[in-house]
Amino acid sequence: MEKYNIKIILLPLILLLLFCFVSIFFTPMWGDEIGFHYPNAQNISLAKIIDTNSTYSSAYTPFPYILGNIVYKISNTIFALRILNYLIFIALIFFIYRIALHLEINPLLLVLLIISNPYILRSSFVYYMTNYGLLFSIIGIYYYFFSPFKYKQILSHLFFALAVLSQQWMLIIIFSIILNEITLFLKKDISLNYLLKSILYKIIIISPALLLFYSWGGLTHPNFQAHTLKPSFEHLNAVLANLGFAGLFISLFSIKKYFKISYIPLIFIIPIIWLTIPIHSEHHGIEVITGVAAQLSSQISKFILIPYKINMLVLIIFGILLLMLTISKRDNDFLKYTLLGFIIALTSNTRLGASHIFVSLPFLFLLFSSELKEKRLLQILITTQLYLTSLFYVIYYSFFVVKDLAL
Repeated sequence: MEKYNIKIILLPLILLLLFCFVSIFFTPMWGDEIGFHYPNAQNISLAKIIDTNSTYSSAYTPFPYILGNIVYKISNTIFALRILNYLIFIALIFFIYRIALHLEINPLLLVLLIISNPYILRSSFVYYMTNYGLLFSIIGIYYYFFSPFKYKQILSHLFFALAVLSQQWMLIIIFSIILNEITLFLKKDISLNYLLKSILYKIIIISPALLLFYSWGGLTHPNFQAHTLKPSFEHLNAVLANLGFAGLFISLFSIKKYFKISYIPLIFIIPIIWLTIPIHSEHHGIEVITGVAAQLSSQISKFILIPYKINMLVLIIFGILLLMLTISKRDNDFLKYTLLGFIIALTSNTRLGASHIFVSLPFLFLLFSSELKEKRLLQILITTQLYLTSLFYVIYYSFFVVKDLAL
């Protein structure tokens, strides 16, 4: 990397890191942090995890709270738990950097792009759980695909197990790897013995999570059974709108690929999209959406007077274009299966928010890393777009929203 490139990327990266660290100490407790996550870290125990009648207060799986409880016993303050989250965030940056080196893309650029995610940043300075499952998944991917370590299969699967025990969504990573291995087997790139052994590893490593889900009677504790799976067109549109916003420039830079006669029938799905655009809401629900895409569409409607539904329709169309690009990708089946898996799973979530959808963005950018590597202007535009969005979000969150709503 040229010195100029290092400086121009390091400055905004350091700014984010410093802002998030300082925000640990001046952002008041509020919302899910004070209502669910902090109490869970204080009181977590094996009995509370397993007992369906306990006061377990989270829709997440328990491993982050077990780590948090250890830290809480050393220093029983919210700041200690937030510092733990900040260290998780730093570890995530480190392993993204290591993966970027193997992808031969500017590692600092990929780090800046991936952490320019408002919900990843928020979870670095308040006690939210977004980054735990993501970190362990990224570590597992690093060891599985890139590490020369002799026992990398065992080590990677251990981290995949921790990922699922930190966030249920990360089951998608395990299923994607299985699909990728089946694809490799069909291409005769791996043996049947290797495939069966790998599937056995996965069954063993997710067995604790499967037992937990069995005792809960679902993927969440009974206290949070409202987080059920029920697909809806509204939530499919919500997922596509948020991915369309994040991947806007990726779609634009591939616009020539869409001028094919075979794509013309897609015009006829626009009326279906129009009738099932989710309403913007502060609260999760079956036909509503919270977060970035809906908030942006609302603000454009308010200040530029372009109707909310028009704004959302445009973002959804870009999401569809991005989905078409994803399906047509031929250079990384694992990441393609992962992104498609997230789209399917998120569409089925009855309590969907943009914070859930944006967990899939690191895998989106890893999937399109070759395009980012080849097109410098694309790097600049997409990083600038997401960096400014995230910086605005964390400043607004820390200085305005939280202080207005803090208990």
